[in-house]
Amino acid sequence: DGDTPILPRGTWFITPEKDAFPSVVLGITADRLSTPKGQAVFLTMAKDVQNAPITPFLSAKFSTNTRRVAFPFGANVMVGDSFTFQAINDGDYTHLLFTHLGPKFSTSLILARTKHFGLGVSFGL
Repeated sequence: DGDTPILPRGTWFITPEKDAFPSVVLGITADRLSTPKGQAVFLTMAKDVQNAPITPFLSAKFSTNTRRVAFPFGANVMVGDSFTFQAINDGDYTHLLFTHLGPKFSTSLILARTKHFGLGVSFGL
């Protein structure tokens, strides 16, 4: 509902990328970049560009706030061994992220809607 301080977020990697087939991911999020209230359910496909550090992706996302389906898209670009640059259009706005990938956590500098700075931190088990 947007007033809940903590909403669950999860990602299931259905299948990794294979030869000619993209990776497929299903998840639930409440990222606030594109879902100002409530949550969103998404299905994303991504495929590396052969011999390049670029991975374009395409998603279908249903938002409980707007009750509509959007089609986010973008690309990740590896910068060295532990950094990525991501450009994403969430169906309404464009966001840019520069992320440092650690072994158990990552930190991201975010330029939301290409005008608002933010910081994101993620960790895994």
